Amino acid sequence: MREPDRRSPEATVAALVASRADASGADRSEQGGSPAVGADRADPLSTEMEPGETRTGVWQALRLAHDRVARRLAIDLDRACGLALNEFDVLWHLHACPAGRARVGSLSEVVSLSQPALSRLVTRLEGRGLVSRSGASDDRRARVVLLTTTGTALVERATETYARAVHETLVAIGSDEDHATLLRTLARIGT
Repeated sequence: MREPDRRSPEATVAALVASRADASGADRSEQGGSPAVGADRADPLSTEMEPGETRTGVWQALRLAHDRVARRLAIDLDRACGLALNEFDVLWHLHACPAGRARVGSLSEVVSLSQPALSRLVTRLEGRGLVSRSGASDDRRARVVLLTTTGTALVERATETYARAVHETLVAIGSDEDHATLLRTLARIGT
């Protein structure tokens, strides 16, 4: 049995990137260049690895990729639109809903916040004039959040920023085939 991989998540991702860059699988030192990162170890995604090591490497790569994209989105949305990522997610969800409205409870499916934190977020958005709240017509106990005209304009501008950041950090680095494979894999995880 092999010893577990004790590299940091960043080193694991660097090794993954290096192994993908060298598609032939040959050590760069054999070609007269410097050795690839992690060349002294097997490919982190190799089927020769112990099953737990492969899964851990994949999870670390996925987590770090998500963190990288989320950090970029947070920075770009704040600079361009004054929005936090959770705020954008709520506005984008409302924008996609019929008539730009949704029950408060459905927003908890969009952002990973507790009910009190989600309520504070909606209050902040309402204070900025981006959303309004009202009672649901079919249930007196339920509250509906409605995207305002100002909120619609901001989310449309923010969507351009969001799309550009995702493209530059994620989409531009792979082929259409890579993207299709990733989407199929992630869809299986999500079901």
